[in-house]
Amino acid sequence: MHIWIDIDNPPQTQYLTPFVAAFEQRGDEVIVTARDNGMTYELLNQAEISFVPVGHRFGTSRIHKVTGGLMRAAALVRHIRRSGGAALLLASSRPSALAARALRIPAFIICDYEHVELSSYRRAGVSLMFPDVIDERIFLEMGFSHEKLLPFRGLKEDITFAGLSLTAPPPTELEERDGLVRILVRPPAEDSHYFTARSRDLFHDALDLLASHADVRVVMAPRHPVQAERLRQHSWINEPIVLRRAVPAVSLLTAVNWVICSGGTMLREAAYLGIPAIGIFQGETGSVDAHLAELGAIRLVSDAEELAHINWRAESTGQIVPHHPEVVEQITEELWHRRRERVRPRVRRRDHV
Repeated sequence: MHIWIDIDNPPQTQYLTPFVAAFEQRGDEVIVTARDNGMTYELLNQAEISFVPVGHRFGTSRIHKVTGGLMRAAALVRHIRRSGGAALLLASSRPSALAARALRIPAFIICDYEHVELSSYRRAGVSLMFPDVIDERIFLEMGFSHEKLLPFRGLKEDITFAGLSLTAPPPTELEERDGLVRILVRPPAEDSHYFTARSRDLFHDALDLLASHADVRVVMAPRHPVQAERLRQHSWINEPIVLRRAVPAVSLLTAVNWVICSGGTMLREAAYLGIPAIGIFQGETGSVDAHLAELGAIRLVSDAEELAHINWRAESTGQIVPHHPEVVEQITEELWHRRRERVRPRVRRRDHV
């Protein structure tokens, strides 16, 4: 039997692939499936992770998402059956959770934003693994049982950066040449169910402001090519840099001075590495982002006027977020025992994974 890891989008390559080596070191065989979405395949190839392509980008409409998700779930079921089955699934995607339900194998989903759509996970009978800064009562009120909730100490980014050197050479296009402040910008995820038009409007307000700033050069990390094309809507004093290829997180984030994005993984990764980060997401604030804002590791803004008063040449305050690199080993050990024993959690309810 195999350990099955499914990767649905580029950010998941950051925090799910460390488990490949972790399980293999324990003697398990790992199957990785991945969806053709953004730079997912490119990042997996850079990490030298063997994977099976299953599915593609669904589109933005609800009907396309539902149909695409069901079709991908069916394709995942077929592939896992042909592979001889799996002992468990580790993922962050709904299609793989549905596939695991159909295959009758336990599914463990990593979630660090409690305002995503979770009812399908509950109906699929998955176990949720989440940072302990999220109050588990939120999930209990959604109908999850205690036995299906597995909090862990630390953040998802503790998984992403576990075992990595946090110093790395910058990509060629970001090598220091002009003395300008580099601001990495990440557009909103417009095909996500929690997308809000206000986030997109504020993002373009931010670009208007940065375009007219003589000390700034924007570095755009588009989710999809069309987002880079929209840079032409703004009049730039300093021409932006558009990243056309996938860049490892450490190399990218340590090569810039600031990060502005509409929430999500990149915002938290920047905070973890001590890079000044600004969140412009206008949906519901999650517990992790509220925690990081309270620490002073990120700043959450609601209008462009707040951005106009920022001193972009201010020095970074350095690492603020506590690091817990042991999280990968702790999660792997818990799942490894479950794989072997198929028993209830060996930890008490208020303990951590």
